[in-house]
Amino acid sequence: MGPYQALSGGIQNLMMANAVLTPQQIASLSPAEQTQLQTARQSAALLQSISRQALDNTSTRFASLQHSSMRYRVLETRRGPWTFKLAFKRSKPMLQNENTK
Repeated sequence: MGPYQALSGGIQNLMMANAVLTPQQIASLSPAEQTQLQTARQSAALLQSISRQALDNTSTRFASLQHSSMRYRVLETRRGPWTFKLAFKRSKPMLQNENTK
């Protein structure tokens, strides 16, 4: 399954989970109102899905940085400041990349 299919499936699931009106209530609306309702539901579900993905991405990046930070503390404790500085120098591009995200 590709990323767009997964996104589409996720949006459909969110639309159903967020639905308040019954099919009978929707049927009583005019065609223009039904279209407007469908568009609003899709927009809300898309925003919800994108927000969840952004939160997941941020959480993953934070966990990675936290893990790196812990490694450096352990390294500094075990091997002294010289080894720590060398390891930090090697990983500095990764940390700079995280700052630009």
